[in-house]
Amino acid sequence: MSMNGLQHLVCRAAIEADFLHLLARSPADALLGFEISADEAAMIEAARPRSLDDLARAVEAWRRGDLIFARPRVGDAAVPVGAG
Repeated sequence: MSMNGLQHLVCRAAIEADFLHLLARSPADALLGFEISADEAAMIEAARPRSLDDLARAVEAWRRGDLIFARPRVGDAAVPVGAG
């Protein structure tokens, strides 16, 4: 897990409202330039956070292993696999 990249993403969302709105509108575009894993990107894309609280909850649940997302095939959206 590339926590530095994920932490950078969360921090940017906390201080830049426009970036947080981009995460909700177009997560793939918002994630460009961040050093995060494919699994982290799939989690963010599936969560489509509309608020900082949404983002923090999704990241924390994923970090704990409560949310697991399948990596999408080309052209497919990320799909939640299960919750624990």
